[in-house]
Amino acid sequence: MEQDLDRREAAEILDHADAVGRRIRGRARWPALTVTGLGALMVCAVLVVGLAPVGPAPRAVAYATAVLTLIAMNWYAYSRPVALRRHLTVHYVLTGAGVLLLTVTVSMGLTVFTGSVVWWSVGAALNGLPFLAAVLVNLVGVRRATR
Repeated sequence: MEQDLDRREAAEILDHADAVGRRIRGRARWPALTVTGLGALMVCAVLVVGLAPVGPAPRAVAYATAVLTLIAMNWYAYSRPVALRRHLTVHYVLTGAGVLLLTVTVSMGLTVFTGSVVWWSVGAALNGLPFLAAVLVNLVGVRRATR
């Protein structure tokens, strides 16, 4: 009788652990979706800076938007109540890479490659890579942590 109780208790504990794992994996999608949205916003902002037929004021707003997306990615990583191992370090490195890519893309683009569709398209895609890397690191880390 006592052995049946122990088996039933163990089965309940395992079911509870599975439910917690499913809940954690489900919640892990939200940071990935948020950072993906920030990456898409970054790509659009870089394209507006380089290719939109607008004056300097809208370009300045687009550039500020691009900078704010990098800050938002960092803030979002920092504000998570529970973070994966080395999560903040990865986000800080990716933010640094994003700042470098944005600086090179915009400074070279506005001085040397003004109006070049190829330059700005490639630059925009490259500026989205730190966000993609952050999403992949998050999803892989969550998958490893919840095995």
